[in-house]
Amino acid sequence: GAFNVGTGATLDFNSGTHTLDAASSLTGLGTTQFSGATMAVNTAAIPQLTITAGTAAINSALAINTLNLSGGTLNGTGNTTISTAFNWSGGGLGGSGTFTTGALSTNILSGGGWKYLYDTVTLTNNGAMVLNGATGIYAYNAGAKTINNTGTWDIQTDADTTYYLGTLTINNSGSLTKSAGTLVSILNGLNNSGTVSVTSGTLQLDTDGGTGSHTHSGAFNVGTGATLDFNSGTQTITSTGSVSGAGSLLVSVGTFNFNGSYSLTGDITVSGGTANFTPLTGAMSPPSLTISNGTANFNVAVSTPTLNFTGGTLNGIAGANTDNLIWSGGTLLGNLTLNSLGTGTLSGSYTKFIGDGTTAGTFANLGTITDNSTGYALYLQADSLFANQGSYTLTTDAYFETNAATAAINNGGTFTKNGGAGVSYINPTFTNTGTVNVSTGTLRLNNSYGGSSN
Repeated sequence: GAFNVGTGATLDFNSGTHTLDAASSLTGLGTTQFSGATMAVNTAAIPQLTITAGTAAINSALAINTLNLSGGTLNGTGNTTISTAFNWSGGGLGGSGTFTTGALSTNILSGGGWKYLYDTVTLTNNGAMVLNGATGIYAYNAGAKTINNTGTWDIQTDADTTYYLGTLTINNSGSLTKSAGTLVSILNGLNNSGTVSVTSGTLQLDTDGGTGSHTHSGAFNVGTGATLDFNSGTQTITSTGSVSGAGSLLVSVGTFNFNGSYSLTGDITVSGGTANFTPLTGAMSPPSLTISNGTANFNVAVSTPTLNFTGGTLNGIAGANTDNLIWSGGTLLGNLTLNSLGTGTLSGSYTKFIGDGTTAGTFANLGTITDNSTGYALYLQADSLFANQGSYTLTTDAYFETNAATAAINNGGTFTKNGGAGVSYINPTFTNTGTVNVSTGTLRLNNSYGGSSN
């Protein structure tokens, strides 16, 4: 039959089991409320629907003007459209159906409770969605959940959109922004073919347990002071994708492949995983480059005023150069140059390698290096080379080690031992066409792997 709910009035289904069948109708500007009942909903339209508790199964097409969801679960196989507003502060959406907001809708995700996605449900936002609650969306049980954003989605806190079981995929072909919050917001399973902007805090892009593979053919804009973090799985920015802005790029876990347009003017940090930089256009010249773990492969030249190298692997396949080198650990492959007038500080113990036993590296010093290392100053593997054309000063009894007769140190500048009362060994082949100064202790040329010194 028919229910007519007047303005300011409420029709409340509070307990028991109820069915709104296909022949039923709900009209009026008042509110239909499910506050604890078990509902089977087969009616065509509910103008104003509020759900605070219970379960409602929607198994046919349903049109809603305004949906207020603070508790309970909406599920089923039907397709639900929300034309005006979706206010979501708790409870969940589930089943195998779809929930779609209209192009002119305003959709607010608020409050401190999780907003759950269950089963294989799909949520599509075509309107304006704002996440301003302390917690976000949580894909909770088994099954593949999907969020499609073709409208605008503004994250105004540090809330996450993440998963517990199953998978969660977010397809953004509209505009997605983290505009507030100074900490980290997680987005799980993002494929970006639209525009993603980070203007505050950190937007961390995860995949399902680190096993997912996601593609980004759209644009990423990172504002001053903000960070975009590629955190897990395999994430690829294609040739049509781009990264721009004055913010920072972080690769912390997984495999990151960059093949698009690069115009970011902020810092780059690789703290884990593998980052493969092969930009289609744009120069890679971050104000600072930090590598603390993982592997950074640069297939184009990279130039940075400051390089902080504390661990992991830097592979300057097409060459890397810096004006200020701080090197305390990690493996250098490819080519690294400390520029003329540049300064370098080396430190650490048994932690700095040139080459990895298979692939060689070349470190060229055109500036001024102070080496405060203990243990190894540098360990040269394979056909690796340390070419000193500037000024190098060793302030300790650290030594140069190698495991290959073809590893070499070529000094065409000034090479000085000025610290430590003991012995500093040079085990790679040493060639001097410049000046060697021994001010303290002993500098011993061993050539212990069959090389020769000149």
